[in-house]
Amino acid sequence: MTSNKSQQALSDALWDQMQQAVNDHAWSEAEGLLWRILQLVPQASCAICDTLGYTLLMQGDYKTCEHVLRPWSESPERTFWLNHKLADALRGQSQYEEAAKFYQRSLLEGSTSSLTYRNLLQVLYELSPNAAIKQLNHWAKTPQPNQTAWQGARDAAVLVPGLELAQWLWEQQHDDGACRRRLLEEHCYTLSPNECWRILQQINQPTAWEQALNDKLQQWKLIPAQAAKNAPASDERHQSPAAATSVH
Repeated sequence: MTSNKSQQALSDALWDQMQQAVNDHAWSEAEGLLWRILQLVPQASCAICDTLGYTLLMQGDYKTCEHVLRPWSESPERTFWLNHKLADALRGQSQYEEAAKFYQRSLLEGSTSSLTYRNLLQVLYELSPNAAIKQLNHWAKTPQPNQTAWQGARDAAVLVPGLELAQWLWEQQHDDGACRRRLLEEHCYTLSPNECWRILQQINQPTAWEQALNDKLQQWKLIPAQAAKNAPASDERHQSPAAATSVH
């Protein structure tokens, strides 16, 4: 009995040290302390393995992370983060299809993090841009608007290699300044000032960067002739905020 109590006291002390190591981002130290706790407590808890998985994930040890977390993927003790992290581990091994399933499971389990939505779209995009667009269309059809989903989608749109997500978000009016900048920069790179102007004229609250691009297009006379006749002087235009959150 005394031995059990002393083991529990040691385990508690190690847990406190581990939490401090996590707070300090000392992932290797935290991992070692968790393995020591598992030696002391053979009946591992979901919380211990969840945290161990996290420390492994942060060190890029995706295979071991998967090995630690997978047995707990259906545990009643889990939070939505466990399957999110398991999906991250699978994604790190380029197992995109299975990673997508676990991100979706995390969402079904009540994920409130835009990271889950973002990462799901990123792995779907790796499988096929059309798969990511299909997911966006599915979210668009849900009865209640989910701002967390759209934030995750906007974050994904600036991270994937192509412009498909940014274009979809722009067309469906779920974009933000970062999404629009990806589209505008592409038109700048391809020397398509008319396309830049077309987008800029549909923005109600441009960012400072968008306003500067607008001014440069007028200054360099790169806007359509009819638009040039109607364009107001720079000092007459509305001074927009530095970062816009509303669109069109």
